[in-house]
Amino acid sequence: MNGVRSVAFRNVVLAPDSNADTTDGGCPGPVTCASGGIRLSLSTDPAEFAAIVATEARRTRHFQIFLQPDNPSRRGTGDLAAELAENDIQTTVILPRDRIFSWRGDASRRLSICLEAPKAGDRRSQENFTDLSARLQELSIPFSVLASGDQPNQFANETIPILQASDAGLPTRSDARARSDQPGIAAISTPAPSSRELAHAGLRHAVHLQAEPATFLGMDAAGVNHSVVLTRLDGLARTDIVADLGPHREGVLMVPASGFSTRARSNAILSVLRRFGEAPSNRLLPLSGFMEELQPPMPVYALMMETEAQHADLRLRMGSLQAPEVEELIKDARKAWAFFETYANEQTGLTPATVLTDETYSSTHNTLTMWDVGSSILGLVSAERLGLVHRSAAREYAERILASLDRALAANVTMLPPNELDYKYPWVIDPGYNACDTGRLLSALVTLGKSAISPAGLSKRMADLELDQMMSDKRLHTMAKGRKFPAERSHCTEYAARAFAAWGIKAEYPYSNALAAEDDADARMRLLFTASRLGQLGAEPLLLEAVEFGLSDATGYLADVLLGAQIAAHDETGAMYCVSEGPLPIEPWFTYQGLDISNRLQPWRVTAIANKQEYRTDSFRRTNLMTSSKAAYLWAAQRWHPYSAKLVAYVRGRARREEPGFAAGVFMETGLPTLQYSDANTNGVILQAIDAILTKDVRPGDNQAASPGRSVP
Repeated sequence: MNGVRSVAFRNVVLAPDSNADTTDGGCPGPVTCASGGIRLSLSTDPAEFAAIVATEARRTRHFQIFLQPDNPSRRGTGDLAAELAENDIQTTVILPRDRIFSWRGDASRRLSICLEAPKAGDRRSQENFTDLSARLQELSIPFSVLASGDQPNQFANETIPILQASDAGLPTRSDARARSDQPGIAAISTPAPSSRELAHAGLRHAVHLQAEPATFLGMDAAGVNHSVVLTRLDGLARTDIVADLGPHREGVLMVPASGFSTRARSNAILSVLRRFGEAPSNRLLPLSGFMEELQPPMPVYALMMETEAQHADLRLRMGSLQAPEVEELIKDARKAWAFFETYANEQTGLTPATVLTDETYSSTHNTLTMWDVGSSILGLVSAERLGLVHRSAAREYAERILASLDRALAANVTMLPPNELDYKYPWVIDPGYNACDTGRLLSALVTLGKSAISPAGLSKRMADLELDQMMSDKRLHTMAKGRKFPAERSHCTEYAARAFAAWGIKAEYPYSNALAAEDDADARMRLLFTASRLGQLGAEPLLLEAVEFGLSDATGYLADVLLGAQIAAHDETGAMYCVSEGPLPIEPWFTYQGLDISNRLQPWRVTAIANKQEYRTDSFRRTNLMTSSKAAYLWAAQRWHPYSAKLVAYVRGRARREEPGFAAGVFMETGLPTLQYSDANTNGVILQAIDAILTKDVRPGDNQAASPGRSVP
């Protein structure tokens, strides 16, 4: 019900599908509800109508009647109206709004008092303003001050800026924040800025000082909530303003500078405001408090609007790299490629998933998923493109990997990529099937097939797979212990769907379906709620999709959200936020790390696969939250921003080890890397990202503002 309240509705009547007892309250959140009642037709015979109403009146203390218009005749409607007027219960007929007010524990209506700041240089007006302010404070009447751009923020009370469109443009986000005690709120003068300009300036609430015919009220497509001043108190009222407004209307009461231009006007206004304050049904609030109650905090909405405010900073174009930067990136790529050169099995071409090294020995995790295999293939393609391995050697390397997959498929119970295999032989360890991991493999094979090292017969190999049998109603399916079932929807689903589509197998796109073709606040909120239900949002596979396929409108927006949240967290704490999934050098060995879209109190989540209580504590989260090495390079490839460059420098200085390959990440609590622990996925992704940076292999949609109508294949 937050959305209902945010557009100024306080009371809701819930119509029943069938007759039910009328109940008071019943709605969670900031609105009051009435539900239940009896449904009657406007064509009901008046005598029958009277009998039903009389019976209901004897049975219950109060009830609602819902009259359904089903093409009644004018005569019948008149008879029914007459019956209502003549009925004995006529004295109890009231409006739903009035009845709801009597139910509420807090039946007060909210009003906000705003004083326009006196004009600079007008000494009399300034003196009267100071006097009126002091007298309001003596009466404990809270108020806010509305100040235009040429008026300094020097008032003791909450100050809200007055903004308007001009040739110079809307004040920047930082200017608006600097001039306001309550960032996110502004008074709007004519000519008004556009909604998108307001959102990009960091505003969530726009209070229009004057209502024009074209003034939009409520929440607009940019997510900004518009309201208009309820009345202007200038000290010259010819009617009783308190009586005119009645007991229920909520809003902003504005005192323009003309209202205190003389002492007589100030006295008249003070008298009116005192009457408003003394009425027990009224609650007077500063503008920030009024807006907070009008639209209670909603984490997903707040995140959306923060992303809008950062809009101009999140999609910067990457300029030409200087020679020293290129040289460092090549060094980074060589370090990542060293992992594969050092640990690849000579017969299979595959590497262990992870390697733990010590001064005297190294320990490998021999079990590979198809995700690991896909990252190895993609790392190989990028290494050849970057000149780190000769083309003929890279092609032979790719042939060995594919031959290993052929042997695993031949030994598997189905013609599907196995869930896990041993990198040395390659034996099938788990004959199941994982749609997400297979999506990574399919994406890698698409890239391999388009590369200069594409092996012969790749299309034939793909045609032999029984992938279409693992799809039903465009829903990806997985297999475990010989049983097929729908794959759990996750952030991987969209990425995997695009990989399957590249091989002609259509699957659903949960992100893109949520966003559809709309570009408004409703669509973005729907997308964020969809993403929130899928779990925490990390760089992987979101940015892998960007490198391999190009971002869709939906994933491009989610990339903005994640990057913006990381930058905001860094600005606030100084910590290097850069989240993704990845391995740990200790139990539980692997975690998924990302942004919890719907959690403002603790937005950075660390989730282990093992469902143990010790892995669900805040201590575990703090200890294991990492700056992901691969994610740092992915951000540099897809969202060039000073923070992206800072992340790469940070990871390079801590995670580029003496041993082959990069450390998986840097623990944020200690600043120490997973020094003796590296993995195939981290190094394969780093190679991919550096390849994208140096070859400027930017797919359609990357680093571009989303264009309405663009869709994924």
